[in-house]
Amino acid sequence: MSDPPSPRPRPGIGAVAALALRTGLLAFGGGFAVVSRVRRSVVEERRWIDENAFVEHLAVASALPGTNATNLIIMLSHRFAGVRGAIAAAVCYITPSALMMIAFGAAYDRMRGVAAIDAAFEGLAAAVVGLVASIAYEMRKGAIKRRSDWLFAIGVAVALSMQWLSLLSVVAIAAALGVILSRGEVPPSRTPPPPADAAESLDAPPPSRSFAAPIVLAAIAPAGAVLSLFLGFAKISVATFGGGFAMIPALAHESVSQGWVDERAFADAIALGQITPGPVAISATFIGFRVAGIAGAAAATLGIFLPPAILAILAVRSLARFRTSKLVQGALRGVSPAVVGIIAAASFQMWAAAAQTWVSGAIAVVTLAVRVAWPRSSPLIPLFAGGCVTLGLRLLAIRF
Repeated sequence: MSDPPSPRPRPGIGAVAALALRTGLLAFGGGFAVVSRVRRSVVEERRWIDENAFVEHLAVASALPGTNATNLIIMLSHRFAGVRGAIAAAVCYITPSALMMIAFGAAYDRMRGVAAIDAAFEGLAAAVVGLVASIAYEMRKGAIKRRSDWLFAIGVAVALSMQWLSLLSVVAIAAALGVILSRGEVPPSRTPPPPADAAESLDAPPPSRSFAAPIVLAAIAPAGAVLSLFLGFAKISVATFGGGFAMIPALAHESVSQGWVDERAFADAIALGQITPGPVAISATFIGFRVAGIAGAAAATLGIFLPPAILAILAVRSLARFRTSKLVQGALRGVSPAVVGIIAAASFQMWAAAAQTWVSGAIAVVTLAVRVAWPRSSPLIPLFAGGCVTLGLRLLAIRF
């Protein structure tokens, strides 16, 4: 049996930007669907990186706050083409879906004014409830490994659902408890150091002294609203672990409590984030546009993606230290089961807003059942099915 082909030389900025743009245009499903597409491109097709190094980057990307797929793209692009490559890839990956969400935001009032589209949105929002609940179910396998983890996840879900604690408080308490509990456990054996050539391949290229030009806001909006959007979403992005779906509870609380959107518009934003390519967290762009136009959309997008991007660039430059840090591993020991409870609480809160009729409730339950039975199926299927059900019933003039 022949040895697998060795990785090719590092690509340049243009190559990584082109790959990120193609991913941002065509990668539907978010999360691990994007990760799978990136792996196929960089490991199997282009052979820019070997399997072991890819897994190493993915592990660190998943341990960082923010969206896993975005973190991974930034880290790989930094490895291939430095800081400028990471910036170019992030912009190319996020921009297509951001522009789509701005278009949806501009047409939203007219869309909601059309009875047929309004009915379809009800089905989409109900299906999102089931999708979010299914994510909590799927994540339990990797995040909950002990009986105490179950109790912790349930406690987090109850505390957030009853609004006894804020999301930031839950994350801080979970990280602190994880550090305390991990001290009494036997530390895992460390991975032996890679061979000299492999270690060299994991080194990131030297940092670039050139940075991308700042983004110019294309519309005038009250500075207070724009700053509030940026700070609000930045706070969420650095405090949320577990990917884009884990951000939904904080996004809902911040958006509704600040009066940016109501519960119905928020559920629609999540649904639109699901049916567009790219990261689910792009729903923030829709919310920002509804508040302050193009400037608000830019501020919300930067807030939700920029802080985790900076952390991803810092992490990729010290992969070994990040992976072997006892403090980091201890914090993740507590945060991992908390994420399951956080997402479960989000599904409960969204149920109260979106599943207000027997039809929408049935769509949410069926969506959850389908995702549990066929976890590898595309999330777009139940979304479009839910929209078609409520649209069909409205066209048939059946009350629900």
